[in-house]
Amino acid sequence: MGSLAYIALVLALAVGIYLLIRYQRERQKELYRMEALRDSRLYKDIYPLILRAAARDLDQVRIERDRIIAVKPGDALQVEGIPVEVVPSYNTNKKFHPQANGWVGYVVTVDGIRCYVAGDTDINPDVLQVKCDIAMVPVGGTYTTTAEEAAQLVN
Repeated sequence: MGSLAYIALVLALAVGIYLLIRYQRERQKELYRMEALRDSRLYKDIYPLILRAAARDLDQVRIERDRIIAVKPGDALQVEGIPVEVVPSYNTNKKFHPQANGWVGYVVTVDGIRCYVAGDTDINPDVLQVKCDIAMVPVGGTYTTTAEEAAQLVN
């Protein structure tokens, strides 16, 4: 397999991981909303419905429940024999993704090539410690780095 094929494989895997991250974050947002309702009587009526809806969502994306792994920053695991490091992903100068939430990015290594999928983050001390060959850093400025910050991060 040529080096372009390896890069394509790494990028395809990274895109898959990125989509799982986005899915995880959307689920987390729902959980935060539910936490605000926990003290109300309404919670007891709505929570079972949300659980059923979440189960339907998983069925729609065709991810088997036993293949979903909850992770936190600092975890390291193997997915189909591919090493995956879980790294923190948070904002330091925005309110949207505080470090306390424990959101994550990933470093996936295939044939010695380390591919970093940053997640929604800014430049922060944890991100600066990531060593990689390929970095996929979101750019937008509102929830993530600006183009200038992303360039500074990867350089």
